[in-house]
Amino acid sequence: MRDRLRLRGIDCPETGTPEGDRAKRFVEKLLPTGAAIVLKSHKDRTDQHGRFVADVFYKQGAEEAHDIIKDGAYLNQDLLDKGYAVRMGE
Repeated sequence: MRDRLRLRGIDCPETGTPEGDRAKRFVEKLLPTGAAIVLKSHKDRTDQHGRFVADVFYKQGAEEAHDIIKDGAYLNQDLLDKGYAVRMGE
């Protein structure tokens, strides 16, 4: 089973646009296939498309959740800080 997520609190350009494709490449570089992440899903909250709203945490090279939780980075904020997303109201 595969679910689609929306990153909480941010709005990124759509993939298929130059800006959206740049944001996607940024995330793919940070989180290559198989990278360990910690996902905080807000199960009771979905967006207008039925996607779960989530926070994503990661630490490059880490494989254990406790390492990511202790020292990891917050993907949603990284996208804002690098200019790939804008803050949105919740």
